[in-house]
Amino acid sequence: MYAVNKDNQISTLTTLPEDAEILQLFAENQNKIWICTRKGLYLLENNKITHCYFKNDLISNITKDFEGSYWIATLKKGAFYVPSFDVFVDNLNEVNPQKLNCISINSQHEIWIGGDYNNYYHKYPGKPFTKKTFFTDGQTDQIKNIRFFESDTYIIGKKTVVKVDAEKKAIDCGFGANDIMMTDRDLVIGYSKIFKVNSDHLNRNNPPALRGKELLHKRGTVFAKDLDNNIWIGTNEGLYHYSKKDSITNWDAKFGNQPSTISDLYIDNDSKSLFVTTVSKGIYRVKNNKIITRISKKEGLNSISCNAIKKIAPDYYLVGTNNGLNAILFQNDAFEIKNLNAILGLKNKRINDVEFDNNTVYLATDEGLLNFNIKNIVPKNNRPKCWIQDLKNGSKTLAHHNQNVINYNANNISVKFVGISYINQNNLTYYYKLDGQNDTWSATKESQINYRALAPRNYTFKVYCIDGFGVKSTMQSITFEVLAPFWQKTWFVLLCVLIVGLFIYVYIKYRLKHQQKQFELEKTTIQIERDKANMQREMVELEQKALRLQMNPHFIFNALNTIKGYYSEGDAINASAYISKFSKLLRMLLENTEQTIPLSTEIEMLDLYVSLAQTRYKNKFHYELFVDEHINVNETAIPTLLLQPIVENAIIHGLAPKENKGVLKVYFLKKGNQLECIVEDNGIGREASQNKQQHKEHQSKAIEITTDRIALFSENTGKSHFEIIDLVSNGLPAGTRVIVTIPLLSIWP
Repeated sequence: MYAVNKDNQISTLTTLPEDAEILQLFAENQNKIWICTRKGLYLLENNKITHCYFKNDLISNITKDFEGSYWIATLKKGAFYVPSFDVFVDNLNEVNPQKLNCISINSQHEIWIGGDYNNYYHKYPGKPFTKKTFFTDGQTDQIKNIRFFESDTYIIGKKTVVKVDAEKKAIDCGFGANDIMMTDRDLVIGYSKIFKVNSDHLNRNNPPALRGKELLHKRGTVFAKDLDNNIWIGTNEGLYHYSKKDSITNWDAKFGNQPSTISDLYIDNDSKSLFVTTVSKGIYRVKNNKIITRISKKEGLNSISCNAIKKIAPDYYLVGTNNGLNAILFQNDAFEIKNLNAILGLKNKRINDVEFDNNTVYLATDEGLLNFNIKNIVPKNNRPKCWIQDLKNGSKTLAHHNQNVINYNANNISVKFVGISYINQNNLTYYYKLDGQNDTWSATKESQINYRALAPRNYTFKVYCIDGFGVKSTMQSITFEVLAPFWQKTWFVLLCVLIVGLFIYVYIKYRLKHQQKQFELEKTTIQIERDKANMQREMVELEQKALRLQMNPHFIFNALNTIKGYYSEGDAINASAYISKFSKLLRMLLENTEQTIPLSTEIEMLDLYVSLAQTRYKNKFHYELFVDEHINVNETAIPTLLLQPIVENAIIHGLAPKENKGVLKVYFLKKGNQLECIVEDNGIGREASQNKQQHKEHQSKAIEITTDRIALFSENTGKSHFEIIDLVSNGLPAGTRVIVTIPLLSIWP
């Protein structure tokens, strides 16, 4: 391969194999030229061939995209996408990539790798890998871990543990395990259970007896030993701590009583921290005997199924997961996570173990051994691309400009956008917001956003994307307007306000006029009712007064006749006593002019009247009065002299004609909410009395007056009753009982 300088002089740059026909050159920069040949892809860097890729393949073309990744075209194998030529694949001299479970590097920089089919690989510095095979009687064994104790190397298989001494002589230890850990005098074995045996029993001639040596009845997965010679035990059911004092502590409670299978343990003596990787819960950091940090997918891990963790620099760790490689940088208790999949091209690769030596990172994967120089792995400065593809209104695609107008009745909007980053592949996160609806950014992995029933206004949709390294694309936006319906437009709103205002004015005016009429009508009605009530009250009072006036002359007439009789007989003493009682009764009648009086006053006037009648008829009858103890005579109301005409009739028409001495009884009883007044005599009876024609008219008038008074009294107060009962004894008249029932009312209004 030749070069021509500015003086048109030809010089030889490099020499390629004779059959490596050059098909194309790609100058990445003045010091880096890619050479496409029929025998592979050569890199000429600083005038020297440094590598050959795709050996023996016909490379027809190579180009570099905007993210710094390479696209390579071959004649028979299609196109290849290479994010970086800094990551190398080592097939360990095998024809096909091998599934590798673990990798360890000792203090002499020897690399030991464990595979899945009895195979383990060993490499001296500067030498190729050599393959070793277990002899397990034809049974396939899986190598789970490789440990170094002093000058010995232990290849730990599930069926067999092999010790390789300093002379590289292999010895079968006679047992299998997932992991082992050596202390000063003890060997701890993790398998279906955790066993502890004497460390001297590590050869075929003296295999350890495990029965009865159980330390913990849990399946052991991985061990780690701290500076105090204590052992941390990872199991399929959480984390345990075994101290040199033979005590075991269960950490289930500190993990929220939800233990997970522990896949790896790493003790950082510098920060005095223990890092715990789990199969289903991410990573835990333990310090000062407590969990201080939990890292999961929420915090940025590409998977919560973590398999291995390795420190490669102060506070800088690499974590292998089921979905690639993460880098974690701690700053005190804070941390930052970087997803290295994109730059390394490790998407969906399961990283089973991680090792580090002389700036080179080694990854044991399901597809062989990967290695790269950590100093060459730097984030690329290229931004991912982001575009808004289309704006749709239902099934209609709108023009891609900023004057999109949408009717109010067809306002279901969808915005489709796309981000392009070959390095990140599907590891892009979109951030979007709709100005006019909300001011906060939302994150999504989807590439289409739908909005339903948007309110009428102007909107601006904005979107950008961020790749796995946190690099942000240019923000894209599109503007559209949802038109308001006619009933939301200003002219329609003003018209509605005017119509509603006019209606309210007319209605209020009508209501005021109607209420004024109602008020006048009610005022007139109330006045008429008031006048009517006053008139009725006055009529009742006048009728009561008239009845009393009818009664009083009759009573006075009888009293004067009695006085006259005393004087005609020359009985001045009885006449004087009679006049004294009569004057007192007359004074009480004149003083109590109200419609009703207290029952006590009525009883007092009734006593005076009966006393006058006894004097007049020369004590022809005996008088008894009974008042119910439940009646308050001072507060109970009764019409004035209600019973006087009845008592008078009983004396004059019933007791006076009687040949022997009679009895007059008066009762006042409480019957519920009524006052029952009873006047009873044992006189000659009504039939005998009515035969005396001279008294018939007077008796009928007294009963009529009393009946009318009772009716008037109870007209506005409640139900009343008047009843006359003829008493009979042995078939003969034995007197009369008159019952007057009126409402039980208080004298106080």
